[in-house]
Amino acid sequence: MAKNLRNSIATSLNIGLRQSLTSGLVETWTPALLSGLQLWLDADDASTITESSGSVSQWDDKSGNGNDAVQGTGISRPNYGSQTINSKNVVNFSGGKFMTTGYPPALNRTIAMVVQYSSLAQLRVAMGARESVDERSYFGINQGRVRAGVANLSSLNGTGGIATYTTYTQILKHGQGAVNREVHHYLDGTEDIDQTFTGDIGSGQNYMIGGFNDRGGVHNQQYSGLMGEMIITGNMLGDSDRQKLEGYLAHKWGHTASLPADHPYKSSTPIA
Repeated sequence: MAKNLRNSIATSLNIGLRQSLTSGLVETWTPALLSGLQLWLDADDASTITESSGSVSQWDDKSGNGNDAVQGTGISRPNYGSQTINSKNVVNFSGGKFMTTGYPPALNRTIAMVVQYSSLAQLRVAMGARESVDERSYFGINQGRVRAGVANLSSLNGTGGIATYTTYTQILKHGQGAVNREVHHYLDGTEDIDQTFTGDIGSGQNYMIGGFNDRGGVHNQQYSGLMGEMIITGNMLGDSDRQKLEGYLAHKWGHTASLPADHPYKSSTPIA
């Protein structure tokens, strides 16, 4: 009888676990769980968007740090509500639109962004800032190839063959490693830039999205395309957190097919 009771209890527990998993009671991982989270912009959350007739003046930071993205000039405001990625609303930065966040670059940073480029002509900077010619932190593409710049490394080249209207997750991280200062870029979970650097980043200007904050002005080689989500942390994320972030974004924005076959979150979203 005791054996039957134990088996009955075990069966009930297994059924309860399966029901919890299938009914969504297990908490899904989100960027809110990242150590060092400083900025989180999520276009799918309409409550964070301040707009008038689709013209966005403010995009609220969900990290709780108040590093909102703002644009006070009407002609430079991006658009919202007319286009989607994976049936989710996005912000459209095409046509010279940009916003400035409340958060600056520094030595240790990780920046993640879900993007769809609508133009591949020349350099298109999706986000970044620089205080001087050699103090910078940015990424985008250049004629269909991933381009990043960190400190005095102005033209780091990554994956080529970037296509228009295709969803990508780009992650740039830089900072002090165990021995050297390091910069890494990942495109959909695959590292395509791995370098060391010796210069400074500079923190006199805040990050711009949809463009490049060039010593207080907007650089003329701006991003053109859609943006779903952006996350910045004040550290260099380790591989475990980076992969959780990649998995979360890929499942949410519908591009898991682009993750490497051995990615730990290719088939399922990370859980808390």
